[in-house]
Amino acid sequence: MGDGRFGASPGTVRAPGLTPLRPRGDDPVVRNRVLALSCIAVLALLVVPGAWSQAPPTPVDKPDLREGAKTTGEPSESDSDDPDTDESDSTDSDSDEPDAILVVETDAPCTLWIDNLAEGQLHPDTPREIGVDSGTVVVKATSLVAPEAAWTETYEMEDGERLEVTVEMAETLEAFRKLERRERIYPDFDTRLMWPNRDNGWDLTWEAAGRHCQSLELGGFDNWRLPTIEELGEVQAMWSQAAYKTVGDIRLSACCPWSSTRVDERHALNFSFRHRRAFQGHVEYSYDMRALCVRDAHQEISDDPKEIARQRKLQKQKRKEREQRKAEKEARRKG
Repeated sequence: MGDGRFGASPGTVRAPGLTPLRPRGDDPVVRNRVLALSCIAVLALLVVPGAWSQAPPTPVDKPDLREGAKTTGEPSESDSDDPDTDESDSTDSDSDEPDAILVVETDAPCTLWIDNLAEGQLHPDTPREIGVDSGTVVVKATSLVAPEAAWTETYEMEDGERLEVTVEMAETLEAFRKLERRERIYPDFDTRLMWPNRDNGWDLTWEAAGRHCQSLELGGFDNWRLPTIEELGEVQAMWSQAAYKTVGDIRLSACCPWSSTRVDERHALNFSFRHRRAFQGHVEYSYDMRALCVRDAHQEISDDPKEIARQRKLQKQKRKEREQRKAEKEARRKG
């Protein structure tokens, strides 16, 4: 055991002639240096937050001034020669061009439609070129005078084709006018008589009613006359919600049309479609008196039952179309 004479701490064993070993951490100089470096690192973190997490700065490339070198931001010839870019650009430019051309003209003012898309108004002597896709193309035109008169044609267009189209609106409008005049007539297939859809529309005496029918031209016919009281009775409707109960498309503006049946020199019969019976009236009386003319139509109306059935079906179809056109016209007026 040592006695402390040689500077050793009590309990320290030392070999003769050797300096005692001391742990590195026990060196006061090293310990002070480590402590100082630790304090400096803590202060650096507190003063410059995020200093240890910052990414290193991105190096900036120096411009290459050699001849023919690529400069940043400027497109090179290789970029402009990219086949994909050229192909996409050419595709976009080609998609803007139509496959075919329609040159449309008309002989009467109309509104033009191509594949149900309105192309505006079209007037005579002002043809219009319209680009269309290849395939089926529907050309439609409606008259500016009567929008119900429509002309429609379908064409098969090929790539690069140029087709001239003439809208025959004048002929279409004339055909519509004839049909419209015909539709103002109601044919009675049971009696084979033909009636106007409307009466004259104003008060008149018995003689004035006769003159009106004799001068009437309607539906291409001019052989109209006053009906007999029996003929007027044939067009009354037994079941009707209308104020004046008539069959078919016949509409009255007042209750009582004159008949050609006379009672004496001063009196003639009229038929009240309100009360569904005949009345005697003075020939000079005119209040609520009308002229509902009639004509014999044995030549125009067949007596064949099959033909009569076909005509009745056609009559119902025309009535439905007329009601549809009336509804469309009302909707356009409100819109």
